Amino acid sequence: MIAFLLLQAAALAGAPGDMPALRIEGDYLLLRHLVAAAAIPAGIDGNVRLLRVPEGKTGIVLTPDEQRQLLHRRLPTLRLRPKAQTALRITFDRRADLARQPACFALNQPIAADEWIAAGHVDRVPCDAGRTRAPVLYDASARAPRAAAALAAGTYLGRVALPAKLPQQRGEEMTLRTRVGPVTIDRSAVLMQPGRAGHRAFVRLSDGAIVAATLADERGE
Repeated sequence: MIAFLLLQAAALAGAPGDMPALRIEGDYLLLRHLVAAAAIPAGIDGNVRLLRVPEGKTGIVLTPDEQRQLLHRRLPTLRLRPKAQTALRITFDRRADLARQPACFALNQPIAADEWIAAGHVDRVPCDAGRTRAPVLYDASARAPRAAAALAAGTYLGRVALPAKLPQQRGEEMTLRTRVGPVTIDRSAVLMQPGRAGHRAFVRLSDGAIVAATLADERGE
């Protein structure tokens, strides 16, 4: 498949400049790049990888037939149609190149007002001093930003520090586990501040007492 794409890209190198163009951040062509979101069946991840950019290349061209064949080979049980009805020129901003560029981000999904923003909610985009940055509030205790207002997909965030995973929310019900020798005591508690696994946070016990405790890591230890 890769060799075929390389040959096709070379054959269409002189194609008209008005050919539909797609710019992808990273090394992979994903399902959501070729198929409209409304046409992807429920339960199917739009991030399914269809192909990886050929080594040493930054772009390819896919004809409509090649787009359909690619979808059929990767997801043979689904009858998916590509968004583009013509040949599509695809340019990849490869990860190796992106690593050397400043990190700026745009939302890849809507975010409600006051919701946390994590790494999975954004795509990396070129930094642009001329674009207006979205209003976000950075919570130092949670080490994560929150949306100051409802934000649409595609909203430009600029440079912002993002956690790999969302913090645990204030008000979440938890279990405080205390071990005294061979005895384990579990007590109900409520998180009083945003918290992150492996870090200490204040919790209120069922009897009203407030204590600082280390939140369990992702392995539940």
